[in-house]
Amino acid sequence: MARRLRAFRELHGISRVLFALDLGIGSERLASYESGRVPLPCEVFQRLHSHFRISPAWLAESAGDMIGNFKLADGVFSELRPRARFSDVYSAVIKPRWLEQGERTKGSAQELAAKLEELAAAMKNKPDALHETQLEQLRAGVESTLRHVEAFGEGKQAAKPRMFRRSSLREARAKLKRLNVRSGAT
Repeated sequence: MARRLRAFRELHGISRVLFALDLGIGSERLASYESGRVPLPCEVFQRLHSHFRISPAWLAESAGDMIGNFKLADGVFSELRPRARFSDVYSAVIKPRWLEQGERTKGSAQELAAKLEELAAAMKNKPDALHETQLEQLRAGVESTLRHVEAFGEGKQAAKPRMFRRSSLREARAKLKRLNVRSGAT
């Protein structure tokens, strides 16, 4: 974790002094975190996450992308002791919530995929039977779910379920585009 913190700072060309100032800590304290002499407290990770969008999975486990779209719920940090170690908080609180959110998103995506298949079949059999409002509601639902799945999937490169693979998302987007073309929507 310490090496990844330093790698992030160096990759972005931020001096230790400026990075420490952004985090509200001294440069010597930052050096202690980067060397692993002192464990990273959760309050410092909270600032890292809010200022720089550092993915908790990347920092803790080197999983996924360095910068993630996963936003931690506001209440996560208010429940914790400010000096709690980030590694402990990640294992006990952040990762389980992240996985739970992923399962909910995956379930929604699977439901929408089934509806999309149903809609495609209905359009093939009776294209005039679909009301434009229903079509637009479904299209909006599919787009919204795809955005959530993509956002959740950003930080889940390791052991990513099929639903979250980029190829699956491209296929879903292509189906949605074909649906738009068939219905005459732009």
